[in-house]
Amino acid sequence: MRLLCDLAEFIGPEYFLLYVLVASRSQVECGRYESPPLELVDVQIFVERFRDLLTNDARHELWIGSTNDTGLLVYDHHGIIYAYGPLEDFEPSLVLRGLKPGGFEIPAPHTHHFHGEYDEIVDQLVAQWEWRRTDLQPGDGG
Repeated sequence: MRLLCDLAEFIGPEYFLLYVLVASRSQVECGRYESPPLELVDVQIFVERFRDLLTNDARHELWIGSTNDTGLLVYDHHGIIYAYGPLEDFEPSLVLRGLKPGGFEIPAPHTHHFHGEYDEIVDQLVAQWEWRRTDLQPGDGG
């Protein structure tokens, strides 16, 4: 999550979050939840507040985008970050963490877990702002 926020610094100054809920275990409806415009500090606070849910449960994806189309970061349900935009700015941050170009594989078969202890936290996440909800799109959640 720290890497996600560090990369977000390169695509600001104004952001939006897209929380893509693909499996619900509560009254929260599946769909795409788009935040109002945010500053970087708002993104950082949100990611830190919901860090455990975002990293330990596979019912969702989180997108961080710039409102001016500078870039987009997608944290998917496998824990993979897809970065679009100023790749030349992203690369030094990745290298400093010991990451390097190369391929990766998602194990097959594999499972995804939706943990009951996070159900209430999903409710809190959706109550965080007045999100704009739209239906899921083909390809959401894998």
